[in-house]
Amino acid sequence: MLKRWRVAGVAIVALHAASLAVSQQVRTESGAISGMRERGLNLYHGVPFAAAPVGDLRWRPPARLAPWTGTRQALAFAPACMQEGVSMTGGQTSNAGHATVAGSAAAPADQLCRDSVSHVPGPSWIRERFFSACEKSQADHGRQLRELFIRNLGRAMFVFLPLLAALMKLLYWRSPRSYITHLVLLVHNHALVFLLMSTVLAVQHWIHLEAPVVLLVRGLMCYLVYYLYRSMQRVYAESWWRTSAKFMAVFVAYLACAACTVFLTGLYSAETL
Repeated sequence: MLKRWRVAGVAIVALHAASLAVSQQVRTESGAISGMRERGLNLYHGVPFAAAPVGDLRWRPPARLAPWTGTRQALAFAPACMQEGVSMTGGQTSNAGHATVAGSAAAPADQLCRDSVSHVPGPSWIRERFFSACEKSQADHGRQLRELFIRNLGRAMFVFLPLLAALMKLLYWRSPRSYITHLVLLVHNHALVFLLMSTVLAVQHWIHLEAPVVLLVRGLMCYLVYYLYRSMQRVYAESWWRTSAKFMAVFVAYLACAACTVFLTGLYSAETL
């Protein structure tokens, strides 16, 4: 059993590393850049090659670019040089000093998948399945894997909630409440969570100010914790300290079950890709 979990863990980490490397990351003299894949090529848009020709640098030879920290996202065209009567993608500016770089991505992507999957222990058919999933993820930027994971995650809720209800049945083994009562309470509370999430998304769509949205999220989080606590206290009619202790136990069990559900769903999605 332990070996199976090891196989699953190494495989999902390898696939995750491969999916993160869909846009090859390279290092320049000034810092790291990350681009995008398109038609078998690694593309890096808007890569700066010189300091902006402004101020004292105007009408002078190109100056060395100041280095940056972290990884620069080279995903969009930078503004082009000012040209009368010419329309360029990304607009125009007098401070241009950027370029687009393209290189073959087929060989690195294939080699990356082979190197990642070669470390997976177990029979060869496991490595073949994950190598195929890695190649497909590389080809479409992981789009199909993400869609399959989201679809399978919804199906996994039909296992996740009944399992959590069984744990609550053990936690309240002296309570006359039935297993269905625990399950209905969990479904009810999850419906509230999705309602609050929908409210936040709607507010973010209509209000483009960060401060009100942050205040709303914090307020809803506080209300959600209070509501979940009160729902347990009201349904099971126990003292506040018993309810608090069992609330923390359910919270820990929820996080553990959720982590296992996400992990196994990702593993299943990769194997069936």
